[in-house]
Amino acid sequence: MIRNMLFKKSWSAMGYAAVLLSMTVLLWAGCAGKEKEGENTTNKPRSTPVTIVKAVSQTVLVTQEVIGLIESKAAPFVSAEAAGRVKEIFVDVGQQVTLGQPLAQLDGESLAIGKKAAEAAVNRLVILSENQQKTVERYSKLAEENFVNRAMVDDQQAQLQALRQQLASANASLAQVDSDIAKTTVTSPATGRIEKRLVDVGDFVGVGKPVFRVASADLLRVVLPFPETVADTLSIGQKVELSSPSAPQVKVHGSVAEIRPMISADARAVEMIMDVPNPGGWKPGGTVKGIVTQEERKSAVLVPETCVVLRPAGAVVYVIESGIAHQRIVKTGVKKEGLVEIISGVKDGETLAQDGAAYLTDKAPVSALETE
Repeated sequence: MIRNMLFKKSWSAMGYAAVLLSMTVLLWAGCAGKEKEGENTTNKPRSTPVTIVKAVSQTVLVTQEVIGLIESKAAPFVSAEAAGRVKEIFVDVGQQVTLGQPLAQLDGESLAIGKKAAEAAVNRLVILSENQQKTVERYSKLAEENFVNRAMVDDQQAQLQALRQQLASANASLAQVDSDIAKTTVTSPATGRIEKRLVDVGDFVGVGKPVFRVASADLLRVVLPFPETVADTLSIGQKVELSSPSAPQVKVHGSVAEIRPMISADARAVEMIMDVPNPGGWKPGGTVKGIVTQEERKSAVLVPETCVVLRPAGAVVYVIESGIAHQRIVKTGVKKEGLVEIISGVKDGETLAQDGAAYLTDKAPVSALETE
């Protein structure tokens, strides 16, 4: 019996060993299969998902944008044309005025006295001339009757002519006094707004002293300063689009009328001048944005900016052909509204990688999704 028991235990141990060996073989085979499967997956190239877009041909405007200044085309200083003390001021800074409107009144008392003297001189000479005219007529009758000789008549006529010349001179003096009195009222030389007031009541002003500055807002002058580096690209007649923050909904189109020949000392810039009528809402002294069209390029190739990727070789794009990305070095031009001009490296109609282009390399396989 003991022998039978030992035999049964030995058989059981051998069975367990066989089962363990079988399981080990199966596990090894499974792991080997997985490793082999993994090796096949690693060796197979993976495609990069990208969106694609076609290069298009359009007309491109090469523009230069600057911020300029709005000035009044007519902003004259109003100077006193007569000497006197400021008696009254009728307007102030910012007030709208019209052509010929009184702005200030100077004291004209001394001129009023001078006018009375001039009028008296005129009246005296009028009386003398009338009396001399009668004398000439009387002497002429006496000469006809041979009571006096002709020389006396000629002498009386010469005195009459002298009195008439004196009367003309007196009338001219009176007219001058009237003109000086009129000039004591300072009037506006243009329609606009008072930009500056340089005197106050009680100030004495001499002839030629500025008292006001009137800025006209009907006709404006736009000054656009450009860097020295683009001076050679500017020319008279170039098209310009203007807009001002004071009226952003209004755009004014015009052309360059003048380019100042010297570099401005303040801004070290080339100043371009345009004269434009006020479209409404623009104010002298405000800012204006000017976009100057320097060149018009027809049939330029445009692509989205996201298609262009910076690499050590420079700016590149990836042209997609048969599911493969081909790297191209490109030369870019102007950028506008999310598009960039391709001067060389891409032709119209070629398919480029857009989203995901930054993750590509040359000859990389891609899975493409077309976009507009």
